[in-house]
Amino acid sequence: GDGLWVTGTIGDGALGLQALLGNIPDPSGILAQRYRTPEPRIGLPLYGLASAAMDVSDGLVQDAGHLARENGLSVTIQAADVPLSEAAQAAGQNWLETCLTGGDDYEILMAIPPEREQALLRHGVLQTPHGPVSLTRIGTFSTTTGSGEQPGVRVVDTAGAPMVFKRGGWSHL
Repeated sequence: GDGLWVTGTIGDGALGLQALLGNIPDPSGILAQRYRTPEPRIGLPLYGLASAAMDVSDGLVQDAGHLARENGLSVTIQAADVPLSEAAQAAGQNWLETCLTGGDDYEILMAIPPEREQALLRHGVLQTPHGPVSLTRIGTFSTTTGSGEQPGVRVVDTAGAPMVFKRGGWSHL
């Protein structure tokens, strides 16, 4: 029942690498900057709010899967709710898979119990040494007990249909 929340925006790091490789335009240079100079979210006031948290370094889908599997849960991500920067949106829908699986965002992925979501929302925007950072609810954790479902992650589109990706993110194995 915990909500899956994320700080900031997702996909800029992975798209920055693609821009540096010449695969997509980056007229403002924002994407390349996010790849070259990440701003890890450290020191966030999450104590007493989050059940679990980790950074998004291996890709949103991969890291959400780590959180779910380590706790014997499933998590469903609503792709349309994942926050994308203006630069990522400008890259277009063809790059959505890269945004969701590419990694190098260094945002914080959190499991927040429903009864603590209002306390989290009172922060509205978290203040960090690099400035304000937004918070977005992008999914929900659920138990797999008796459902036959394996622990892990599912990403669904606006119609609720599962999305299939070529890869889930960076794997250290």
